[in-house]
Amino acid sequence: MNFYVKKLGLNEMTISKGLGTGQRGRFILISPKESKDFFPGHSISSEKEIKITIPVICEDENTVSYAQYNWHPGKEFKQSKHAGSDHRFYINQKLFSKDYFRQGDYAVFYKFKYNTNSTSDEFYKIYKFSEHTEGYDRLENLTKTYHSKQKTYASLIKNLDFINTSNIKIDKFQIHDSTKKKYKNPESTCSSNDEFRNLVRGIYNFKCAILGEENTIVINKEDGKKLTNLEAAHLWPDAWKGPLRPDNAILMSSDLHDQFDRGYFTITDEYKIKVHENLKNNLIFKLNDKYIYIPEDFKPNKKYLKIHEKFVFGRMKPISREKISGLQEYLENNDYLF
Repeated sequence: MNFYVKKLGLNEMTISKGLGTGQRGRFILISPKESKDFFPGHSISSEKEIKITIPVICEDENTVSYAQYNWHPGKEFKQSKHAGSDHRFYINQKLFSKDYFRQGDYAVFYKFKYNTNSTSDEFYKIYKFSEHTEGYDRLENLTKTYHSKQKTYASLIKNLDFINTSNIKIDKFQIHDSTKKKYKNPESTCSSNDEFRNLVRGIYNFKCAILGEENTIVINKEDGKKLTNLEAAHLWPDAWKGPLRPDNAILMSSDLHDQFDRGYFTITDEYKIKVHENLKNNLIFKLNDKYIYIPEDFKPNKKYLKIHEKFVFGRMKPISREKISGLQEYLENNDYLF
């Protein structure tokens, strides 16, 4: 299914006093049953609030923003005064103006892939249909057996031929304040490797931090489509329980990622490439002492860089899950949270 269609109800898209402390934000309620496999999965048995960052494009915009898709545990988990547990797609006012959506509007999510051969790297574009606009009546006719005008509606639909999805273009990626705020907390992590990889690619604007725009696109021999070979390289390796945080990664082409994981080179705290001296006669040594590209937000954490330099650099073999001598003691002595 390519489209998730939601007719907005009374409790959505407004800012009002919640039953807990503070205000309730603007959100779209997502039905887990009706949106199965369309959005990233949440564990509906979790007693804790789960926040997933997903890449979103607003209608008529070419900028990817990162919105929060959250699981809110309700009274049955004794986590809030909210009556029920639900999934919410939160609207950031930088992504949509305050009055962009209103009760009775249709929000249509279209899921697509951007320069990737991974089934996990999915983006979402949101279209709005209000009363008296083209497409609204067609959605009403399509869904009329399920609702009256006063009620909400949610469902997956395979095709909506009146929505043109062939002209999607991405010019840049934008990290919003909510995402920045989340990772200011040193204990915050991505909920999955998929979210981690997508976020890191966006932070680096789909550019290899070492080669820039070079060597980042490969061609699929079967259909000729352009695909990315960019990967999020962990500084503190995932196999050694490194955190899924955007400042624990550098975006690299897949071949450089493999060499980075083998310890052929590392990145200094000055953000310069340091190639191992045993590789002086290899082609990779041309990169030695060059600066890498540093994103405006989520610069590589120097504490995580130090782990790579101290425990990965010079191994000359793939990372595995073996116990690393001295690593645990080093973490404890240097106040690492993870």
